[in-house]
Amino acid sequence: MYFGSIEKELLAGVGDGVGDGEGEGDEEGGGQEKHNFLVVRRADDYLFVSTDKSAVDRFLDNMEKGIPRLGCEINKDKTTTSYERVSGAGGSRKCGVEGMKWCGYLFNTDTVEVKFDLGR
Repeated sequence: MYFGSIEKELLAGVGDGVGDGEGEGDEEGGGQEKHNFLVVRRADDYLFVSTDKSAVDRFLDNMEKGIPRLGCEINKDKTTTSYERVSGAGGSRKCGVEGMKWCGYLFNTDTVEVKFDLGR
């Protein structure tokens, strides 16, 4: 799968060793341990979904560093996570009771329900 220049830099270190055949197999099934994630980009808005909290943290760390040579940086006031996260850059907040808002959608992080954000 090809990711553009920006995506390559933002995903650096997020999926290292994930599903690439280089890890040790698990004891029960002999298969690879996988930490799946999904990245969706809509214009300049990113949605990162994962079952691995450390992968989310690595992605957000990369986003907070930005890509200075391209003038790419994150708006820390708009960054939302489904858990309390304190970053070195002082950004990110936990989503509210109504859920996580993204590009006209409302994600309920408890039930995994997705609805249109009619409050926009």
